[in-house]
Amino acid sequence: MATEKIDKPEDFINSFSFHDVSLDRISIDFDSQTAKLATPDMNWNYEGSHGYVKRPCRLIFGGTTAYFIDVVDLDGVRIGDISANIMGDLISANINLNLGGGSSSWGRDHGSISFMFKTLEIADM
Repeated sequence: MATEKIDKPEDFINSFSFHDVSLDRISIDFDSQTAKLATPDMNWNYEGSHGYVKRPCRLIFGGTTAYFIDVVDLDGVRIGDISANIMGDLISANINLNLGGGSSSWGRDHGSISFMFKTLEIADM
């Protein structure tokens, strides 16, 4: 399994199209300060374009603090959009979710995940 360290996470997040990328799993480890988002295909939004390669992977946010999670479960959840901003020594990630009308969406259309982090790695699965 290859792991890629992203040198400028804020630039990568703000330039890569994560729109409609589905999420299989969100895991938070408070002790090791990591947040992991697993997706069956990070490149889904580029399907059909020249050079498209399906990429099941985990986005691993290191040095993660100040979590806010507004989602009940991941049934049908996709990323609506994601943005990152530098705030002092940390990067703020804000992920708006399309809840997709899953059984536990409680009639809501959107949810969100936000946290502060220091590093980003992508681990292929």
